Amino acid sequence: FAEAGHYQQIKARTLMGLAEIDHRQGRAEQAAIRYQEAIDLLEVIGAKCDLAEACSKLGLLTGDEQLFDLSIQLFIEIKAPQQIAKVIANRG
Repeated sequence: FAEAGHYQQIKARTLMGLAEIDHRQGRAEQAAIRYQEAIDLLEVIGAKCDLAEACSKLGLLTGDEQLFDLSIQLFIEIKAPQQIAKVIANRG
């Protein structure tokens, strides 16, 4: 449906949901692929909030500090202090 209607943000959020399921079911590699696909879509359309969330989730999955930093920067730009605190807490 998302592809047929060109709803890229919906498609990206669907990919993030599928990635979460993959992650919980122990398919980390597939989850990482789906998160990256979502990130690629969200970067194109400029959906900062969803992009920040996807970067945070992929960073948590892979341990990539640059993704955490990008997530925090995006949440700063959209003035979301509670989300920043959440990313920092998950980062460990």
